[in-house]
Amino acid sequence: MGKYLWLLVWPSRLSCDYSYNQIPLFTWRFDNWEDWKAILALAVCAGAVAAAAACYRRSKPLFFFITFFFLALAPTANLAILVGTIMAERFLYLPSIGFAGCLAWLGWTACQRLGARWPAARMAATATLGAVCLVFCARAFARNADWLDDRSMWESAGRSSPDSYKVHQHLAMLALAAPGGGWQTARGEIERAIAILQPLPDEQKVPSLYAAAGFCYRAQGNALGQDSGAEWYRKSLNALLEGQRLDQAAYHEMARRNSLRGMTISLSGEPAIYMELGRTYRQMDEPQKALEAFEYGRSINPRLEFFEEIAKANSASGDPVAAVMTLLEGIAMRVGDQGRLAGQAVKLYRQSAPESCAVAASGSSEGLNLNCPLVRSELCAASRNGVELYRRMGRASDAIATATGAVRNFGCPSDMFR
Repeated sequence: MGKYLWLLVWPSRLSCDYSYNQIPLFTWRFDNWEDWKAILALAVCAGAVAAAAACYRRSKPLFFFITFFFLALAPTANLAILVGTIMAERFLYLPSIGFAGCLAWLGWTACQRLGARWPAARMAATATLGAVCLVFCARAFARNADWLDDRSMWESAGRSSPDSYKVHQHLAMLALAAPGGGWQTARGEIERAIAILQPLPDEQKVPSLYAAAGFCYRAQGNALGQDSGAEWYRKSLNALLEGQRLDQAAYHEMARRNSLRGMTISLSGEPAIYMELGRTYRQMDEPQKALEAFEYGRSINPRLEFFEEIAKANSASGDPVAAVMTLLEGIAMRVGDQGRLAGQAVKLYRQSAPESCAVAASGSSEGLNLNCPLVRSELCAASRNGVELYRRMGRASDAIATATGAVRNFGCPSDMFR
């Protein structure tokens, strides 16, 4: 709250993110300047509350604006309710009205009291408040440069919130996306983010950060080539396995807590961990482990990319039939761009069943022939697999929608979904 108050006085350093550990916990160590900041902020807030109480009878406007400020800030102050966000400048939008009201009241009061002895007081008060407004306008205009694009926004956050792990995670991803790949910059940023979280217990660490680290290390390995990049693939694997351990520990802890309440939960976790783990295993020429990682990730979140990756893994293992079935499951479950999945299925049918009626040509383009018995039969089997997957995930409505679509669109017998 002290940081909020200072930003209202002069917002010299603004940031789009204040994640851990930009706002450090109070430690009761009085040789720590951050602890003294907290004590000072508490004293200022207590003084403001006392001023509001004193103004209840003497100055109703000031009482109103101070009260309004604290009431507007209360829902996001993490005092009575934990909102999941430590600090965010957007939380000041409504409270700032109370702060501005206090400034206006002070200017008006000063003008009234000085007016009798100093005739120019009214003009001086107006000029002073006008100058304050102009200064804040200039700061608001300068802030626009930080929002030109993702890079400028996160680089600005890096200067204002250097201890936020999330800022360094985003800066790493931006460095990797830059032309030529800023491998060293990305590696330094991702390792800085991991170091910030390192003191935390496992249950409070963020598995997605390790997914980003795995991607970063694998990208550097890809840039160096298969032979020279082996060391980086190993680093990628180690980071992802650590992320997997944290992810599954968090799931088991959540399941344990729910079981104490007599509740069960479906499989959950961070899908990015398993996507990156599968891709790293594939890069290290371990297709079976890659397939297991992709299938586990799909069981958490059936995204289109998982179906594509599983199909690639099956195809690389010499099983184009299983690869086709995976793509058809994605089509039946409507997980994304069905045309994209269908196009890949057409290519695999050309390899696995070139003499069949599975592919229909229309001019210069090709597509799945839904009138072909082979395609219909496999679409029905794929739909049944999709229904079972949704049921295991506890997504009953999606299971019903998939079964209904299979009966209506592919002519599948309804009995197979009971």
